[in-house]
Amino acid sequence: MKARVISVNNQKGGVGKTTTALAMAAILTEQNKQVLLIDCDGSSTTLTKILCQQAEVDYRQLAVTLTDLILFKTLGRDATAFADRAVIHCPESYDLLPADNKLVSIAAALATQNDMEIRFKALAGLVDYYRRYYDYIILDAAPVLDLFATNQLVAADELLIVSQCQKASREAIHELVHTVDSFVHPINPNLQVKGILLTMLDKRAKYGKEQIREMREEFADIHIFDAVISRATEAERYVDSGHSIICQSPKGSVTQGYREFMKEFLMERQVK
Repeated sequence: MKARVISVNNQKGGVGKTTTALAMAAILTEQNKQVLLIDCDGSSTTLTKILCQQAEVDYRQLAVTLTDLILFKTLGRDATAFADRAVIHCPESYDLLPADNKLVSIAAALATQNDMEIRFKALAGLVDYYRRYYDYIILDAAPVLDLFATNQLVAADELLIVSQCQKASREAIHELVHTVDSFVHPINPNLQVKGILLTMLDKRAKYGKEQIREMREEFADIHIFDAVISRATEAERYVDSGHSIICQSPKGSVTQGYREFMKEFLMERQVK
């Protein structure tokens, strides 16, 4: 077993990255896949708070987090000695490597490293340890482009861009793709940009259809998935409750959108 590592990413916040990461994990575990979610967003630690609530774990009392493991690597210590202790097993059958709010300082710690293997590949080395235990590792990225964000992309095999159709999200995609082309591919040439998943959209409305058309024209060189995730308050409500929408609203429009997307995503991966 060797996991495929997927970065769920966009520099713009509030586009549904965490909801998408949770939905992907839930659908993959339904298929008897072993999944690890890694919370890479120290600015909010939303994924950690959600899944700790689900697992009835106090996130304020975590003994080991992703922050600790990365810091161990910057100090030359064996992070893998603590890696298993950091993982939280969740009732919906996937696992979590949690973050804490100190993770936002990791980019500064990495910037002090003269060893390029640590500076750019600290997370990749850690992820490689977990690969042997999982089929999929999903990185829930922060809405920033810093040195730790580069680490996440260097650690990944596939980049999934989650985006609304608004101008700010579109500008963020251009910046993310530029970072991949300019800084990440020279270090990790195998990273595949799998495509853009459009979220929070009413594709049935005329304006929604126009937005999809504009996105396809603007990003003609990037695959845009046919599946679209509709806007629905149920998605936010279930995420806030500490559960994936797949489990809590199995027949809802958002769930159906994610199921269509995952069929397409997995088929695309097999083709390539």
